[in-house]
Amino acid sequence: MGAPVFASYTPMAPTQVREPFHREGWVYEGKVDDWRMLAYKDGVLPKLSQVAVLLDPSDTVATSELRAIQAAARTMGVVIKRFDVLERIEPDTFAAIRMAGADALIVAYTIRTALQRERIVAFAAANRLPLVSESREFSDAGALMTYGPNSARL
Repeated sequence: MGAPVFASYTPMAPTQVREPFHREGWVYEGKVDDWRMLAYKDGVLPKLSQVAVLLDPSDTVATSELRAIQAAARTMGVVIKRFDVLERIEPDTFAAIRMAGADALIVAYTIRTALQRERIVAFAAANRLPLVSESREFSDAGALMTYGPNSARL
Protein backbone atom coordinates (compact mmCIF):
# COMPACT_ATOMS: atom_id res chain seq x y z
CA MET A 1 0.00 0.00 0.00
CA GLY A 2 1.39 3.40 -1.00
CA ALA A 3 1.67 6.57 1.03
CA PRO A 4 -1.61 8.38 1.73
CA VAL A 5 -2.54 11.15 -0.67
CA PHE A 6 -3.63 14.42 0.91
CA ALA A 7 -5.72 17.06 -0.74
CA SER A 8 -3.96 20.29 -1.59
CA TYR A 9 -4.58 23.17 0.81
CA THR A 10 -3.48 26.72 1.38
CA PRO A 11 -1.63 27.03 4.69
CA MET A 12 -2.77 29.64 7.19
CA ALA A 13 -0.48 32.66 7.18
CA PRO A 14 0.88 33.54 10.64
CA THR A 15 0.20 37.01 11.96
CA GLN A 16 1.98 38.88 14.71
CA VAL A 17 -0.05 39.78 17.80
CA ARG A 18 0.72 41.89 20.85
CA GLU A 19 -0.26 39.17 23.30
CA PRO A 20 -1.67 35.64 23.17
CA PHE A 21 -5.34 34.86 23.42
CA HIS A 22 -6.34 33.51 26.80
CA ARG A 23 -7.77 30.05 27.15
CA GLU A 24 -7.73 27.81 30.17
CA GLY A 25 -5.22 24.96 29.92
CA TRP A 26 -2.92 26.46 27.27
CA VAL A 27 0.70 27.28 28.01
CA TYR A 28 2.51 30.15 26.30
CA GLU A 29 6.17 30.94 25.85
CA GLY A 30 7.13 34.57 25.41
CA LYS A 31 9.55 35.49 22.63
CA VAL A 32 11.38 38.74 21.99
CA ASP A 33 9.29 39.69 18.94
CA ASP A 34 5.89 38.10 19.61
CA TRP A 35 4.27 35.18 21.43
CA ARG A 36 4.64 31.53 20.65
CA MET A 37 2.02 29.04 21.76
CA LEU A 38 3.48 25.76 22.88
CA ALA A 39 1.71 22.76 21.40
CA TYR A 40 0.26 21.62 24.68
CA LYS A 41 -3.23 21.29 26.03
CA ASP A 42 -4.52 18.62 28.36
CA GLY A 43 -5.91 15.74 26.36
CA VAL A 44 -4.49 16.91 23.03
CA LEU A 45 -0.98 15.43 23.05
CA PRO A 46 0.41 12.36 24.72
CA LYS A 47 1.78 13.15 28.14
CA LEU A 48 5.51 13.73 28.12
CA SER A 49 7.40 13.01 31.29
CA GLN A 50 11.02 13.43 30.18
CA VAL A 51 12.54 15.34 27.28
CA ALA A 52 16.20 15.27 26.29
CA VAL A 53 17.76 18.53 25.14
CA LEU A 54 20.91 18.33 23.04
CA LEU A 55 22.98 21.52 22.93
CA ASP A 56 26.40 23.09 22.65
CA PRO A 57 27.16 24.39 26.17
CA SER A 58 29.56 27.02 24.82
CA ASP A 59 26.80 28.69 22.78
CA THR A 60 25.11 31.45 24.82
CA VAL A 61 21.95 31.41 22.69
CA ALA A 62 21.59 27.66 23.14
CA THR A 63 22.01 27.90 26.92
CA SER A 64 19.43 30.71 26.98
CA GLU A 65 17.04 28.51 25.00
CA LEU A 66 17.65 25.71 27.49
CA ARG A 67 16.54 27.98 30.35
CA ALA A 68 13.34 28.86 28.46
CA ILE A 69 12.68 25.17 27.74
CA GLN A 70 13.23 24.31 31.41
CA ALA A 71 10.85 27.05 32.55
CA ALA A 72 8.11 25.88 30.17
CA ALA A 73 8.69 22.25 31.15
CA ARG A 74 8.28 23.04 34.86
CA THR A 75 4.78 24.41 34.21
CA MET A 76 3.86 21.10 32.55
CA GLY A 77 5.58 18.77 35.01
CA VAL A 78 8.10 17.60 32.39
CA VAL A 79 11.66 16.74 33.37
CA ILE A 80 14.36 18.13 31.08
CA LYS A 81 17.58 16.17 30.73
CA ARG A 82 20.49 18.09 29.24
CA PHE A 83 23.07 16.46 26.96
CA ASP A 84 26.05 18.41 25.66
CA VAL A 85 27.47 18.40 22.14
CA LEU A 86 31.14 19.23 21.99
CA GLU A 87 33.30 18.93 18.88
CA ARG A 88 31.67 15.61 18.12
CA ILE A 89 28.78 13.72 19.67
CA GLU A 90 30.24 10.77 21.47
CA PRO A 91 28.49 7.38 21.22
CA ASP A 92 28.03 7.42 24.99
CA THR A 93 25.95 10.62 24.64
CA PHE A 94 23.44 8.78 22.47
CA ALA A 95 23.53 5.83 24.89
CA ALA A 96 22.89 8.19 27.82
CA ILE A 97 19.87 9.74 26.05
CA ARG A 98 18.51 6.26 25.42
CA MET A 99 19.11 5.24 29.05
CA ALA A 100 17.42 8.42 30.33
CA GLY A 101 14.12 7.20 28.93
CA ALA A 102 13.35 10.44 27.10
CA ASP A 103 9.97 10.71 25.37
CA ALA A 104 11.26 13.30 22.86
CA LEU A 105 14.43 15.09 21.80
CA ILE A 106 14.88 18.85 21.37
CA VAL A 107 18.01 19.97 19.55
CA ALA A 108 19.20 23.54 20.10
CA TYR A 109 20.46 24.69 16.73
CA THR A 110 24.15 25.62 16.72
CA ILE A 111 26.95 25.07 14.25
CA ARG A 112 27.99 21.96 16.18
CA THR A 113 24.51 20.39 16.15
CA ALA A 114 23.97 21.41 12.50
CA LEU A 115 27.17 19.71 11.39
CA GLN A 116 26.04 16.49 13.08
CA ARG A 117 22.35 16.65 12.14
CA GLU A 118 22.34 13.44 10.07
CA ARG A 119 23.72 11.44 13.01
CA ILE A 120 21.28 13.09 15.41
CA VAL A 121 18.27 12.48 13.17
CA ALA A 122 19.34 8.88 12.51
CA PHE A 123 19.64 8.28 16.26
CA ALA A 124 16.18 9.77 16.91
CA ALA A 125 14.61 7.71 14.12
CA ALA A 126 16.27 4.48 15.24
CA ASN A 127 15.00 5.05 18.78
CA ARG A 128 11.53 6.31 17.74
CA LEU A 129 12.10 9.67 19.44
CA PRO A 130 10.21 12.67 18.07
CA LEU A 131 12.90 15.26 17.31
CA VAL A 132 12.21 18.99 17.23
CA SER A 133 14.66 21.74 16.30
CA GLU A 134 14.46 25.30 15.08
CA SER A 135 16.24 24.85 11.76
CA ARG A 136 14.78 23.54 8.53
CA GLU A 137 18.05 21.65 8.01
CA PHE A 138 16.88 19.19 10.66
CA SER A 139 13.46 18.57 9.10
CA ASP A 140 15.15 18.20 5.70
CA ALA A 141 17.32 15.52 7.32
CA GLY A 142 14.20 13.73 8.65
CA ALA A 143 13.33 15.33 12.00
CA LEU A 144 9.66 15.36 13.03
CA MET A 145 9.34 19.14 12.88
CA THR A 146 11.12 22.44 13.11
CA TYR A 147 9.92 25.76 14.46
CA GLY A 148 11.95 28.88 13.93
CA PRO A 149 12.63 31.82 11.66
CA ASN A 150 13.27 31.48 7.96
CA SER A 151 16.98 32.38 7.99
CA ALA A 152 17.04 33.06 4.28
CA ARG A 153 14.52 35.87 4.77
CA LEU A 154 16.29 37.54 7.66
